[in-house]
Amino acid sequence: MENKIQNLKNQIEFIKGKNAQSLSDIENKKQTLDKLKAESEQKRSLLRKEETLTQTVEELKKKVEEKLEIVEQLESSGALDEELSNEVLSKQLKEKDDMIESIKQEILEKQQELKELTR
Repeated sequence: MENKIQNLKNQIEFIKGKNAQSLSDIENKKQTLDKLKAESEQKRSLLRKEETLTQTVEELKKKVEEKLEIVEQLESSGALDEELSNEVLSKQLKEKDDMIESIKQEILEKQQELKELTR
C-alpha cells in the first residue's frame, strides 16, 4: 500500500512538473506572438508610408510634367526668352529632381527597414 501511495505521489509530482513546463511554454509562445504582432503592425505602417511616398512622387511627377507643358507652350508662343526660360526650367527641374530623389531615397530606406523586419 505504501508503494502505491509513493507511486501516486511520484506521478503527481511528474504531472506538476509537466504542467509547470507547459505553462512556461505557453508564456514563451505568448511573448513570441506579441513580438510577431508588433512586427506585423510595424510592417503595415511602413507599407502605408511607402504607399504615401509613392503617391507623393507620382503627384510631383505630374506637377513637373504640367509645368513643363506650360513652359513649352509659353516658349512656342514666344512669350518667354529662350535663355531665361531654360534657366528657370533647369532650376525648377533640378529642384523637383532633388525632391523626387529625396523621396525615392526615403522609399528605399523604408523598403530596407521592411526587409530587415521580415527576416
